[in-house]
Amino acid sequence: TRLADALRDVPGASVVQSGSFGSQTAIFLRGGESDYAKVLIDGVPVNDAGGAIDIAHLTVADVDRIEIVRGPASVLYGSDAVTGVIQIFTRRDRDHSRLDLSARGGSYATRDATAELGITRGPVRLSASGTTHETDGVLDFNNQYRNRQGSASVGFEQPNGGDLRLMVRHSDATYHYPTDFLGTPVDSNQYRREKRLIAALDAVAPLGRTVRAGLTIARNALDGISDNQVDRPDDLAYHDESEARRHVVDGRIDVRLPRNAVLTSGAEWTDQRERNTSNFDEARINRGYYAQVLAGTGAPWLITVGARVDDNEKFGTFVTSRASASWAIARATRVRAAFGTAFKEPAFAEVFTTSFTRGNPSLEPERSRSVEAAVEQGFFSDRARIS
Repeated sequence: TRLADALRDVPGASVVQSGSFGSQTAIFLRGGESDYAKVLIDGVPVNDAGGAIDIAHLTVADVDRIEIVRGPASVLYGSDAVTGVIQIFTRRDRDHSRLDLSARGGSYATRDATAELGITRGPVRLSASGTTHETDGVLDFNNQYRNRQGSASVGFEQPNGGDLRLMVRHSDATYHYPTDFLGTPVDSNQYRREKRLIAALDAVAPLGRTVRAGLTIARNALDGISDNQVDRPDDLAYHDESEARRHVVDGRIDVRLPRNAVLTSGAEWTDQRERNTSNFDEARINRGYYAQVLAGTGAPWLITVGARVDDNEKFGTFVTSRASASWAIARATRVRAAFGTAFKEPAFAEVFTTSFTRGNPSLEPERSRSVEAAVEQGFFSDRARIS
């Protein structure tokens, strides 16, 4: 039911959950920090500024597939893509209309219900889904978890290759936890609530036989509430509300070149803002410019070369690059090599002074350099593979 469950079987990925269902859950790719992996939903980044991401509340109710890029990928995806990128693609009904309903129950008073609708009429594709997940949790009291999600998308696909899609996804999750800072279950009313809204407009239009233009306008909004009221003599009351916003505009052009090569170039504008009830309210803008050439089809060879320049109003200019090659030297044997650089911008609490931190405005992004070589061997008609 959750993204965390789907990623547990991925080689090179480690999922760490801090408690019962709904507790903070982190993903580590290739041994890097959890804020070194960038997570996107239909191209919309869901990481906080500085890479932090809690995947506890991301479900797979309307998900078609999950794709993972291993290694540095800042050339196309910018900051935070240090050890890899995880992208979630929601369902797109193309061939037929459908209606799916399901309900499940189990241990810990767990109740799940899902409804999915897909309508296809000529070039128009409409999808909608709603899901709810509730449980009492593994602890004896104040460990309830509730996650409700709704999503909808409408797409218009043209015979000439043009495509227009609007996607909206909203989730509302509340996690109750009775533990104090030592892990002792003593609190009867402590909870954390998060509401997330993701919206994206993605348009692709052909400009000729070999040129395609694309435009993405996206918004990711996360509202959080942490609350605890006094319920025992030694309790400490608190109430904190926070907001995180990310707006992205990305324009790109794909040009088909000889020898199955594609040149992708584009520019990205990102506006990030965070604030909370402690009178912390800050924002920063990043502008990125990128280009990448992909040549070959993978059978037998594939080569990529790319570079990116980011200009951030808080930490200046940063350059990243990547080059990789893959060659099938036999039917079941492939060799690969790659070199790349990546970066992670500082989190807001590291650059700006908040109620809990003293910021350093001269802090620079973290930088990485990665070199790898690999051999992949398939067995039994590719039913098994060793890398």
